[in-house]
Amino acid sequence: MTNSKENINQNRRAFLAGIPATAATVALGASQVAAQTSPRVATGRRLLGNLEVSERGLGVQNMHRTFYTIVPDRDEMIRLIRSANKHGVTFFDCAEVYGPFACERILGEAMVPFRNDIQVTTKFGFGVDPETGVWDFAVTSQPERFRRPVEGSLKRLGTDRIDLLYQHRVDQRILIDEATGLIASKTLGLGVLGRFPIRGVEGQQDTYTVA
Repeated sequence: MTNSKENINQNRRAFLAGIPATAATVALGASQVAAQTSPRVATGRRLLGNLEVSERGLGVQNMHRTFYTIVPDRDEMIRLIRSANKHGVTFFDCAEVYGPFACERILGEAMVPFRNDIQVTTKFGFGVDPETGVWDFAVTSQPERFRRPVEGSLKRLGTDRIDLLYQHRVDQRILIDEATGLIASKTLGLGVLGRFPIRGVEGQQDTYTVA
């Protein structure tokens, strides 16, 4: 147990020390969109569609726990997020299913001092009960599932906007265009940031990033 804690602490320190040189994986397909970097973007910045972000991001997926079953200290996680921001990270990734819900709350508390200076992405697409957080790993992006997850994420993040919203998994029961169209124009008033392909074992679909 002690060795596991020491390893975790060493990994966290290494992350902060290595931010200038270490890339973080942030979201489905983001690397493909980031490749569209404009020459006018400042050094250390990238474009995701028309949204400018730091080229290194921080994902908060396991900040409510670890795979070693050692529960991290909430205050320590908040300090970690704020330290990352001080080191130049302005792009933070989470999802309703991380926790579920807990990681959005941690990020929401941590980003209060600098919310207007960062970009936040979150995700929907699993059948998470909005009241209990119970879920069965079922993928669901039915139209009736759009508004409630986003409203819940806004509340937990303590913000009035989500800079990037991702469909966490492709729901084969509906078309990507149908999902994106309902989100962007009918349900949430969000705008399409960019378009790029998802390739899988069953062929290729076009998908969109909305914000």
